[in-house]
Amino acid sequence: MTPEELAGLAGLLLSLVMNYVPSIGDWYAGMDTTKQRLVMLALLLVVSVSVMIGNCLGYGAEVGFIYTCDVPGAVELLRVFIAALIANQVTYAISPKIGPVNDRKVARLLARYGE
Repeated sequence: MTPEELAGLAGLLLSLVMNYVPSIGDWYAGMDTTKQRLVMLALLLVVSVSVMIGNCLGYGAEVGFIYTCDVPGAVELLRVFIAALIANQVTYAISPKIGPVNDRKVARLLARYGE
């Protein structure tokens, strides 16, 4: 598994958790869209940096990828972050919104734009 695949999987899972885990999804749906984007961006950055730190600590070789802890490694971190971001946004866009999470989003939109 490449770092991009690992980060992409993490981005996909984060999106699904935010949509389908009731307590977390409800908390996330209660935010305005700007805060939602910033929270997701921060979580994805944590995932990407964690992949790089794990690699720098020597755990990368155990899963089949080895990158250096220097400027080329930082460029790789950026690629990993972008892969996670793409997977996350695609998953969020195509996954159906159900239950209380959807109800909360609809209520927020109605409050903002009226009926």
